[in-house]
Amino acid sequence: MPEKDITIIDKTDSVNQIAFGPHFDRIKENISDEEGQQKLEDETLNIVQRLNFNGEAGLIVGRIQSGKTLSFEAVTGLSRDNDVPLIIILAGISKILTKQTIDRVKKDFKFGEKRDWDIIDTQDGLPGNVKDRLEQNIEKWKNPEAREDRKKGTIIICMKQHQRINEVTAVTRQAQDALKNINA
Repeated sequence: MPEKDITIIDKTDSVNQIAFGPHFDRIKENISDEEGQQKLEDETLNIVQRLNFNGEAGLIVGRIQSGKTLSFEAVTGLSRDNDVPLIIILAGISKILTKQTIDRVKKDFKFGEKRDWDIIDTQDGLPGNVKDRLEQNIEKWKNPEAREDRKKGTIIICMKQHQRINEVTAVTRQAQDALKNINA
């Protein structure tokens, strides 16, 4: 396989205006000290400001036990606070690791209490109604007359396994009309 050049783009001069809101705050609450909270806020802002949503994909990489879960949860929360209705998280390479991610995301976003996220688990394959759920969530999101408390962000937690990634890709292609003109 031929090597490909990788271009690293530094977009620290981004003009995106980012607003911190309740979804990010749920994650920030998990850090007890103010210095840690400020560090999380600064690092998350740095990542989210680089998102430009013009068809490029972003990738955040971290070492084992480096705080990746907290980081992608913070990016997820801040993205949702800034009009991103769909997040796809590539989780572990095993069911055990993926379940840990699912459980933590549900706990940290207060899934059972708040009901403002639709968290889709792909460990055993996609649920049969996932395309409909995704389209309904996006339709409500796009509707300017929909009450804010009725809009759900969608998090698809996908095991890092080619079959699961292919399933998620297929569903997003099937729902492409609904996904037009949204940030994901």
